[in-house]
Amino acid sequence: VAQRTLEKVGGTTITYSDEKIGGGARPQQGDLVVLNMKGYAIVDGEKQLFVDTSDTGKPIVLVYKSRPFTAGNSLGVELALEDMRAGGRRHVNVPSQYGFGEKGTSLKPSRHVPDKASVVPPNADLEYDVELLRVSIPPS
Repeated sequence: VAQRTLEKVGGTTITYSDEKIGGGARPQQGDLVVLNMKGYAIVDGEKQLFVDTSDTGKPIVLVYKSRPFTAGNSLGVELALEDMRAGGRRHVNVPSQYGFGEKGTSLKPSRHVPDKASVVPPNADLEYDVELLRVSIPPS
């Protein structure tokens, strides 16, 4: 599978490779997006899992291009979703500038996912495996 460059700013790039090309809709701003995601922080050359929705059986549901980012989502993932189609799977490499940057982040447990607590350290590059399950117009 060919690796492609998605975004380049100041010499920093997001790269991705498609594991499966979907046949469904592409997300548009304001669409309701359902996805499974595994996210890894790269710390001292080692991958540290910080989010795995397939493990919990609870996919992420979000409004595409809304803020703030939640559930381990980042600008890098949002950019990677732009030209994906529902049913697709993609491996995405996200430099820290498109991830959680100098501050890093902490994921807090929730009522629905009590074991979701994890930390992404400052300046960590990220890797994601993203599966775009569904794209739909949100209810009004």
